[in-house]
Amino acid sequence: MENNMRKVFIIILMVFLTLIFWGCGKKKSPEGFVSGSSDQSGNQSSESSSLSSKKNSWTEEYIAGKSVGNQPVRCMVLGDGADVILIMAAMHGNEPAGTNLAYEVANHLRSHRELLQGRKVLLLPEVNPDGVISGSRYNARNVDINRNFPAPNRQNSEESGDSALSEPETRAVDETISKYRPARIISLRQFGECIDYDGPAESLAGHIGKYCDLSVRKIGGQPGSLGSYAGGSSGIPTITFSIPRNAPEEAEKLWKLYGDALIASIIYPEHPKISEVKVRDKADDREKAEVEAKKAEEVKKKAEEAKKKADLKKAEEAKKKVEVKKAEEAKKKSEVRKNEDVKKKVSEEAYKSLHYKNGIKYFEKNQLAEAITEWNLVLRLDPNYKDVKKNIDGAKMILENSKKDNQ
Repeated sequence: MENNMRKVFIIILMVFLTLIFWGCGKKKSPEGFVSGSSDQSGNQSSESSSLSSKKNSWTEEYIAGKSVGNQPVRCMVLGDGADVILIMAAMHGNEPAGTNLAYEVANHLRSHRELLQGRKVLLLPEVNPDGVISGSRYNARNVDINRNFPAPNRQNSEESGDSALSEPETRAVDETISKYRPARIISLRQFGECIDYDGPAESLAGHIGKYCDLSVRKIGGQPGSLGSYAGGSSGIPTITFSIPRNAPEEAEKLWKLYGDALIASIIYPEHPKISEVKVRDKADDREKAEVEAKKAEEVKKKAEEAKKKADLKKAEEAKKKVEVKKAEEAKKKSEVRKNEDVKKKVSEEAYKSLHYKNGIKYFEKNQLAEAITEWNLVLRLDPNYKDVKKNIDGAKMILENSKKDNQ
């Protein structure tokens, strides 16, 4: 009898340990929300298949679509109010912190259902499940989902897909937006350490920024991005809530850092119920950050002004050098011209002197015609040269008298 009891006890213990190990192997998710991949044949497990039918008065879970690799893009709907908020994560599979935060949002709302009064929160924890599995920014077709939305600034490329909404993951997001028409969209990212906004979301971004250390910045929508499409084209206030790359992986630590800000995004324009000390500390930190940013901006401005002055001085010096060079070149040209003029003048003087003397020689030999020819060469260059004109006239007169005497 005692041996039988021992056997029964050992069997119960083994079953208990098996259940514990099986449970530890599953990914941590909110209660009732299963996170996992399909089997190799592409069929979902019976547990995940039940999501499409699991529903009660305040929560619903279903598969919004399938990825290129046939993985489910899961959606959780919490609450049934008119104010709809869409929160999504892991649009890029190599940004895991957003998924953990999305699960923490679900857990917090399950514990604080009063936050859902008049609201409906949609959660897409893994928009890009294939990328999550491979740890890649892209989906299984190497397309960036955040460049595949039908925004006016979208461009066809290998990275952004052959056409808008060519990727099933993008279509799942687009269909969710079309189906529920959210009043605001929060995209959880992990790259830029800021709260970026698109569309009419400046006030919302500022509201969220009061409850975390991320700065509010308007970066501008990228081609075919969710921000360009939902915020820019559709006019839905869209927030890109981007935490640092080196953010802690533990969900509890992430929630401590960013939970208040996410709750603020859900209950906007209301404020989360947190201690005044915490709000004041964050306000002080923000004020210090703003002062530091202002100082940095002033330093940058002074550096730019100094650079401009230095550049202006360099430009003036360069201009002066050019002017000096031009003056030197002009001086050289002037000197060359003077030298040429002198040479020309010397040459002309020699020419005139030569032909003038030749004329004298011919005249003395009584070769008057030859004398006149030589002196005419001088006359063309300088009519006032010595007595050349008078000599020519005298020679001509002698020739004429000589002709008369011979008649």
